[in-house]
Amino acid sequence: MSFRTPSIPHLATLQHLSQHHALPIYVVGGALRDALLGHACQDIDLITPGDPTPIAQAFSKQQSGHWFWLDQQRLYSRVIVNEGNTALQYDFAPFRADTLDEDLRLRDFTINAIACSVDDLTQWVDPLSGQSDLENRLLRECSEQSFSDDPLRMLKGLRHCAQFGLSIDQTTWQHCQNEAPQLVHVAGERIRQELAVLLAQPSPQHALHLFHQSGLAQAVGFPELDNDRNFPSVDRARLRRFFPQAEKAFFHDLCDEFNFDSFVKLCHYFSLLTEDTSKLDELLSRVKMSRKGARLATFVHRFCRADTTMIHHQVTPDRVRLLWLEDLRAPLPEALLLLGVMERREVMLTCWQRLYALCDELLVNGRVRPLVSGARLQELCPDCSGQALGKLLKKLRQAELKGTIATLQQAENYLIQWCESH
Repeated sequence: MSFRTPSIPHLATLQHLSQHHALPIYVVGGALRDALLGHACQDIDLITPGDPTPIAQAFSKQQSGHWFWLDQQRLYSRVIVNEGNTALQYDFAPFRADTLDEDLRLRDFTINAIACSVDDLTQWVDPLSGQSDLENRLLRECSEQSFSDDPLRMLKGLRHCAQFGLSIDQTTWQHCQNEAPQLVHVAGERIRQELAVLLAQPSPQHALHLFHQSGLAQAVGFPELDNDRNFPSVDRARLRRFFPQAEKAFFHDLCDEFNFDSFVKLCHYFSLLTEDTSKLDELLSRVKMSRKGARLATFVHRFCRADTTMIHHQVTPDRVRLLWLEDLRAPLPEALLLLGVMERREVMLTCWQRLYALCDELLVNGRVRPLVSGARLQELCPDCSGQALGKLLKKLRQAELKGTIATLQQAENYLIQWCESH
């Protein structure tokens, strides 16, 4: 792997501030790793042997950025600098040890334990041979304490495997398996955030299998994977062809850190889990998933295990299809977008598109509008009220699902006959 000098935006400002404050500034971790891989980097980690806060605040002011604390107690802060449509992120932190070499040895993986001074980007400090590991596509922990210091690093390592096509060093894998139960002590939000980044990778399947094989998944309550089922790809081009406004509609108050692709992959992943949905509800609550996101993910799990013969039958009315999905607790209409992007059969993709187009007409507050309005129901059954009225509506719905009634006239006749018999 050839050496590449990293491109650090606003480098001259950082060099000036380092000299002005008489405090060395080092670029560390991801920016150098990405430079070796030939990737552009928008997240730059910077460390200093003393408190970097005055430098971070001055840098933010000079670049018209936004400075804020990440961890005030540990003097970690962040500056966001907007350049056109790009948001550059600069994280400032003090050394974790007395020297740069010792600081690097306390980090998570060797590929992230590389540093260089902002005054000379050509001279890299690499005490653990991270550059060689990256060249060999090897993920290796910095020390035996890496995972006990922060158990989330194990999940981050799997994400690196998916992101950079790495295999895991045997000793590192053994330590991961040994320390996997400690992931239960990590805040659910941090686990959710890391999973969102992992699932945003083009091919997360292998990393997800490692997630289960390592014991990490079991530690936080993920059910087993159904290994007989494949992890499908996301066909965004087809989705956009059938649902041009899909992403905008889909992401109104939805899914935390997940983008469209990663959330669809999350739902694919949930479709491969073998446990009952109640366990998944507990899991999503544990990782603090948004309410709507959790409802969609668990719906996909239920749908993939349901008998879908009726909904796929060509003669089934569209209203009945929507009622069936509603009984499966589908969050409508967003659930139809998920079914559309996960569907392989062109005829059913057309069906989901048609149902989605009908939602404005057939849904009220996310539920299928009854065939008979409340006012008309009172006219036909004036002596029916309260719980009895609710039971009658349920019977009417069940009759429609069974195909006993299909039109407004049939529904009214059904109600009249029911009232006469009661």
